[in-house]
Amino acid sequence: VEDKKIAGTAVVIERLGKVEEVKGVNQSPTKVNYFIGNDPSKWQRDIPTFERVSLGEVYEGIRVELKAYGNNVEKLFYVSPNRDPRSIRVELEGVKDAKVKESGELILKTELGEIEFTKPVAYQEVDGKRIYVPVSYRLFKDGEKLAYAFEVGEYDRSKELVIDPLLRATYLGGSGEDVANAIAVNGSYIYVAGWTTSSGFPGVSVGYQNSYGGDSDAFVAKLNSTLGVVHATYLGGNQTDKALGIKVADYIYVVGFTNSNGTLGFSNSLNGTAGDAFVAKYDNLTSYAPPSGGGGGGGGGEDATTNGTTNGTATGNGTSQTVETPAGQVQVSVSGGTFTQAPQVVDVPTPPAGLTAPYGGISFTAQLSQAGGTITVTVTIQGTIPQGAKLYKLINNNYVEVLGVAFAGNTVTFQVQDGSQFDADGQVNGAVRDPFVLAVPASTGGGDTGGGSGGAGTTSGGGGGGCSMSFGASPINALFYLLLPFLVALRRFARK
Repeated sequence: VEDKKIAGTAVVIERLGKVEEVKGVNQSPTKVNYFIGNDPSKWQRDIPTFERVSLGEVYEGIRVELKAYGNNVEKLFYVSPNRDPRSIRVELEGVKDAKVKESGELILKTELGEIEFTKPVAYQEVDGKRIYVPVSYRLFKDGEKLAYAFEVGEYDRSKELVIDPLLRATYLGGSGEDVANAIAVNGSYIYVAGWTTSSGFPGVSVGYQNSYGGDSDAFVAKLNSTLGVVHATYLGGNQTDKALGIKVADYIYVVGFTNSNGTLGFSNSLNGTAGDAFVAKYDNLTSYAPPSGGGGGGGGGEDATTNGTTNGTATGNGTSQTVETPAGQVQVSVSGGTFTQAPQVVDVPTPPAGLTAPYGGISFTAQLSQAGGTITVTVTIQGTIPQGAKLYKLINNNYVEVLGVAFAGNTVTFQVQDGSQFDADGQVNGAVRDPFVLAVPASTGGGDTGGGSGGAGTTSGGGGGGCSMSFGASPINALFYLLLPFLVALRRFARK
């Protein structure tokens, strides 16, 4: 542990049983390159990545897999039929004390604060349905040694049992009060609606209403499967506005309560002095179909961005198109091909740390003159591209930086080869499908003189997932790393 007045590091090690084989499971299309140092012979190219890592049969009849979710590493215990889940025992190092809260969370006390694991879950898959099984943490203390295991309720022992001791969770909010009232799931995305008094709510920099109205505003946020904020929007005027329900189908529908006269986009005026119900309809959270206010006094909508996730209107010709983005117009031109699908704005996950994506993602499809050919793409924004900007491609919803691009003034130029890693259709077929993201430092938010809504960076904790560390009342996000075969995970936390 370094000087605690300046910085500190606490390491918690979880030791499992005997690990004899480590292998990847379900190889993903993403490849990783490492160009470290000046010796090309030591560079590594096209390293495969996997959805999960299997540690094999760590306990008798029980195998363990690790799965990454954003910054989390989740352990999954698979108990074979007629095997005993009580065989699982995870030893802890670097922990001074441990306890299980009445609500089921596991608290580990380290030199620098407490680490909290969410309550575990256990389930069985039966006829395509997930049947949940009661499970809780069980602590062992042997002198200075600590370990945890699982106490499992009644279940069908003729079928496999899955125990998941770390669920995903994240904070969603800013510096004020933030309340979530409703949730909807559509595909791999999660939509949350509520109200906030935070003027810096995460994700609103690319939202339809990116400025706080006052008193309290309704909010709608879209999260990806790792609980990172894709984008969000305020909905409110200068009084009280609260979203109470949400439904996602072909559009996003939000219902709630307002007593703000002239709330953004409302086509009529407030009817009741005590407040009205409202209904809002979104194409996605960056574009908006005007909602309607509701009947007189005191009503509140209850129980109630797109299936289509694109936004922005493109104009131009076969080789040059201008698309409307949340941060203003962007021109996309191609050389060596012609557009068969005009550029359009698409949803993107939370950008890498320190960056924001004020223009969203931009996707297009271009036809080449021959299969396997290469097109040159030039992107032109309003204003000047700030120092520190980077170009990313979205591969399996992950950010992969494109190297060798040319930034000059208000343009960025790059190339895409048909069938290459950066061709989203993955085929040598004479067509290139190219979703890209121009990311800029969060402190700039967009072109130096560009307009639109690119002012503020996204400040979400992203996929904070299931674990937080607190010093008094201040939580910080946790980072998780895979370790050696005999170690399952290393949790490292730092504070100033």
